[in-house]
Amino acid sequence: MDNDIRPAEGALRKLQLLELDILIRIKEICDVNHITYFLSGGTLLGAVRHGGFIPWDDDVDVAMPRPDYERFLKIAEREFEYPYKVLTYEKDEKYIFPFAKIIDRREKVRTTSRKNEQIWNVWVDVFPLDSMPKNKIHFTIRKYHILYRRMMFLFSCFDDMVSVNKANRPLVEKAMIALGKAIHPDRFLNTQKQIRKFNQCLRRYRFSRGYYIINLMGIYKFKSLMERPIYGKKTEIPFEGINFRVPEKYKLYLEKIYGDYMALPPEDKRNHHEIELING
Repeated sequence: MDNDIRPAEGALRKLQLLELDILIRIKEICDVNHITYFLSGGTLLGAVRHGGFIPWDDDVDVAMPRPDYERFLKIAEREFEYPYKVLTYEKDEKYIFPFAKIIDRREKVRTTSRKNEQIWNVWVDVFPLDSMPKNKIHFTIRKYHILYRRMMFLFSCFDDMVSVNKANRPLVEKAMIALGKAIHPDRFLNTQKQIRKFNQCLRRYRFSRGYYIINLMGIYKFKSLMERPIYGKKTEIPFEGINFRVPEKYKLYLEKIYGDYMALPPEDKRNHHEIELING
């Protein structure tokens, strides 16, 4: 890590510390109840490269094997007390995400990355990890079924969920966004129905059967496909001075997603997710 990279300051640092408090509580609940969880995506990258938050990052991602995820949600309903709350589509018909969020009801943020500006509570994302078969034919069939269901979900809440300004999208994604802008599919697709179908599709293949493990709800999609041994045995590393669980072969995980993960991006690529702490 470049020693000239300083930690975040001001409102961004306040936001990170609020998210850290939620993350610590998630860890406590998981440890007491023997629930497997992992730091995921940019949160894991920050732990390895910076020892904590990436200095310009503004969110926290946690992932759990599907069976642990579903058990966690049942326990979390009674364990999280004010100011925290568990949000899921099963409990709130207005909730438009197919995965859970743990929120801090005291603090709000504004996000401008979507067409519709939104006000949310400070949150930590909790993603389920699902599995994929090794057989190429079965893998391909399942892959395209999943991508179809994911697309239908995103179309159902297009203006609220799709970051239309994201750079370097693949040609197929650009075409789908252009289509979404043209036909406004959220007018005739019910989001709750599409979320249920998406999750039903993912649950259809039992987690223990799969050769691969993948987070199909995060931004990396099939780039996050990992052979099961990469997650491996219980392994912890420090994040903001506290040990959290990570994939056993976390370096291989990061290489598969980010390539040379220890190399810092150019300054103009150190983007956050266009989130602003309102009370900052």
